[in-house]
Amino acid sequence: MADLNLSAIGRGIELNSITSTLKLTQLGLQTVEKKSSSKNVIIDRLSGEFDWRRQANSWQLSGHKMIVNMSDERWPETDLTIRKENDSWLIASNYLRLSDLTSLALLSQYSPEIVRKMQPAGDMERLNLRYSSGKGLTGLAFNVKEVGLLPWKDYPGVTGLTGAISWDSGLANITIDSHKLSLYADKWLEKAVFFDSVTGHVRFQQDNNTWSLQSHDFNIWNDDLTIQLDGNIAHDATGKTDNNIIVKLENIAVNKWQNYVPQRILTDGFKKWVNTAFLDGKIIKGDIELAGDLARFPYENSQNNEHFKMALQVEGVQLHYAPDWPDLLGVNGSITGSGNDLVIKSQHGTIAGFNFTDVTTTINKLTEAKPILHVDGSLVGTTKQALQFV
Repeated sequence: MADLNLSAIGRGIELNSITSTLKLTQLGLQTVEKKSSSKNVIIDRLSGEFDWRRQANSWQLSGHKMIVNMSDERWPETDLTIRKENDSWLIASNYLRLSDLTSLALLSQYSPEIVRKMQPAGDMERLNLRYSSGKGLTGLAFNVKEVGLLPWKDYPGVTGLTGAISWDSGLANITIDSHKLSLYADKWLEKAVFFDSVTGHVRFQQDNNTWSLQSHDFNIWNDDLTIQLDGNIAHDATGKTDNNIIVKLENIAVNKWQNYVPQRILTDGFKKWVNTAFLDGKIIKGDIELAGDLARFPYENSQNNEHFKMALQVEGVQLHYAPDWPDLLGVNGSITGSGNDLVIKSQHGTIAGFNFTDVTTTINKLTEAKPILHVDGSLVGTTKQALQFV
């Protein structure tokens, strides 16, 4: 059903402006593509005040006090502006419900593939998009709330994403303020990961084959970890990726860290060892620094100030070095790393029933298939325990 009031101004057969009030109810839309599995879309209500004007080489369509009701959910009252001037476009709106726009996009194979595959849902506010046929996308800004996306190609899926993005001529500023966020990065992580909170600021710049990423006060928190990330990563035209990153850690479950690290960057031998090496315990607090070409990590033979440094305070750690080696249990102390070596200074703990204090455990060639373990310190136990240990 349609209710339309229309007025127009023009000269001869040429119209210069059209003003209307429109109310549509129970508007049904369906695809004309025979092989499409898309469902029909019902717009329960679309109403508002609309104004179209033309001047010289430009025209503008404006919608005011728009009310949209789809899938039994009503949008907040919104405005929409579409303006074309020469080869430039401007699209602006104070509110869009992404799931409804996805439903419309799925009706046509000519809609953007990324929309049809990732099927965005959630709320978008304060949209401002600028595009020209000669330069492409020149500006984009919007806020999102509780956005969900399906994974597609190398793009991760996500639910619960809230934040703001502004992009202008290759430079993007991103502020994230998400709570109860889930990440589905099938190409990078073996399992989906959940975060109680993800907040912070990211700056991304791209120019042809180069890009850079800067992070400031970026915080991630869940039951397994608390992380603050600051620093930058830069990728140049030769394919080299340099990084200068500082990571602050608190309350990290040592047997869960691999759930959050892309497995493709680890060697097969190291993955096999590390997945059963750290069985229990927590990193109470610590710092990790990375600087240099990522392809050369962990910078065993450092060049040009490349380095990998780690300083951690641990509690209750259980280390299973190898099947025929007794576990180090209840380790409290510090872990430091530099290059490809790891040093565990234990204030106390046990191994094969022995109590020990002030023991230094060194693991060399950490990221290789067969790391080398050295233990130096004093053990306290019985002769029987000593014979069993040997």
